[in-house]
Amino acid sequence: MIMPGDPARDLPGTIVIVAPHMDDELIGCGALLATDDVASRAHVVYASDGSLSPTSPWPWHKTDRAALAEARRNEAAKGLEQLGLPAGRAHFLDLPDGGLGSCRTELESRLLERLHALQPDHLLAPFRYDFHPDHLAVSQAVRGLDQRGEVKAQLLEYFAYARWKLLPGQDIRNHIRDDALLCFEPGEEARARKQRAFEAHASQTSRYYGWQKRVNLTPEFVAAHCAEAEFLVRPQPGEQPDAIFLTSPQWIRFVNAVEPRLKRAKDFVLAIVRG
Repeated sequence: MIMPGDPARDLPGTIVIVAPHMDDELIGCGALLATDDVASRAHVVYASDGSLSPTSPWPWHKTDRAALAEARRNEAAKGLEQLGLPAGRAHFLDLPDGGLGSCRTELESRLLERLHALQPDHLLAPFRYDFHPDHLAVSQAVRGLDQRGEVKAQLLEYFAYARWKLLPGQDIRNHIRDDALLCFEPGEEARARKQRAFEAHASQTSRYYGWQKRVNLTPEFVAAHCAEAEFLVRPQPGEQPDAIFLTSPQWIRFVNAVEPRLKRAKDFVLAIVRG
């Protein structure tokens, strides 16, 4: 049985969520953040500048990346305000969107500087196999700092990409040991705050540019993520990374490598079809 999470019991003290992009923390643990007890003591650190979303596969669709980065910073701050976090709880490292893996040293350095200032008791990072290269880079950077003893916080992991189509049941959370998961069932007010926070991210929930045929975060996606429970992975100290899985780790790694590539190919074909 998955342990029901209690923020006061399981996450006392200062909480810092590290998000690769603006909205990742909202997808993975937005309702948890929106509970009054957590909102009052949480911070979010955004690793990238967010300037590649939305983007077009066609080079003639020009985008002002600096303007988009600024817009997404503002959206992130407004989103956290809707969740109930006090002003000033959004922190930006401004590293290149889509390139976090190639600046690992700078990512760790900037992140460590911010964590030393915030002194978290609990540090939430993307799930260790969270599909997107930027998510993997942030997860690896945080776990690297943790393994070297450079941060003293308890490390937990949230899911921005929990739906894996190539797995039985199509949900990676079903393939993790129950005792390695915490389940948070937010109340109606927290869910409503999460909904309003999504709406603050206009670049993701609306057709922000004229060339867009669809939004990045559809109404169906938002509704599903506001309705469901939220889960965190709580690794045991000294446990091998793949010990949390019920399914073969080799298969997990294979799906993690293949499925994102298939999705990118599918999205490219759909972009051609839609013109």
